[in-house]
Amino acid sequence: MTKVLIVEDEDNYRQFLKKVVERKYPCETASDGYEARKIIQKGNYDIVIHDLRLPGIQGKDLIHFIRNDIDKDIINIVITGYENDWNPIEATGEDIFYYFKKGEFKPEDLLKILENAEKIRKIRMDEKKNINKLINEEKKSYFSKLAISIAHEINNPLQSMMLITHMLRENLSELEPKNKKSLSEEIDILEKSIERIKQTVELIINFNRDNFEEGEKTDIQWIINQAISFIRPIAKEKGIKINKPVIQNSSNLRKLNSSHLFAFLYLLLEIVDFNIQDISIFAKRESETCFIKIICNLKKDTSKDTSYDRKTGDIEKDTSISSSLKIFKKLGTGISFKKTEDKVTILIKH
Repeated sequence: MTKVLIVEDEDNYRQFLKKVVERKYPCETASDGYEARKIIQKGNYDIVIHDLRLPGIQGKDLIHFIRNDIDKDIINIVITGYENDWNPIEATGEDIFYYFKKGEFKPEDLLKILENAEKIRKIRMDEKKNINKLINEEKKSYFSKLAISIAHEINNPLQSMMLITHMLRENLSELEPKNKKSLSEEIDILEKSIERIKQTVELIINFNRDNFEEGEKTDIQWIINQAISFIRPIAKEKGIKINKPVIQNSSNLRKLNSSHLFAFLYLLLEIVDFNIQDISIFAKRESETCFIKIICNLKKDTSKDTSYDRKTGDIEKDTSISSSLKIFKKLGTGISFKKTEDKVTILIKH
């Protein structure tokens, strides 16, 4: 359903516009620019009707804020009694959908313009959805091919390493006993490392061969385990411990779209760049909502680390993690952050 926001500082005129618009569309109102900014950041609006002269933020500045910081495809309609503030020709050049003068239009005129604006908004959103779908499909295809290519490139020298270790193992019998034990232990370490590399290569190949179609549903536990499998070697290198995830009543958890795996993996990749010592993951269901909680305990020496304030002082606004926020929001999944002196808690709700 198309949602409309009216921004008008005159009480009577604001109520008049609201009654007209509510004949066909859900409608909210704001009495000044600051209030409008707060409202539009919280809700998904399709059309915004602006006055130009507003307390606080002026109408033109509010329009620029919506276009640049919220959604450039929101339909903007101007209703003003001061044409000289922004003449109609100039406003049209700024992609204003329609320009009304106060007192010179009928309620039916406004509703007709809103109907047309609704159609344009739908066309814009459909175009954006189709373009994003094409881009995402191309990205997935490209990165899948790249990942498989890299995995195969690793696999070639890996086979040589396996052959060499096999030959070394066969030649052990020719060595003196005092050297035989030492070399045997070193070969054991090498074989374990090779096996780990082999498992990782197989995981990459299998993961990127999976064909996740739009709407396909996947178990939360599987998503968490797959993401941890990928991130564990990186976390280990950074000295971060990943504790075994705690899944409560896994059979009762709702299934999520497979795209959540990419979102969850992306989030973990961003988290391990923070100055933390371990990560714990919990999943459960309460009523109709599934919760995934990630608790990151901070390293105790962060007070001496100059990067600490930058990286965890305001984690939700930190640009290094903003990509994850956008991904989860696009998937219709809530995500929130809470920071204390010793830990950061991330809560994902779906």
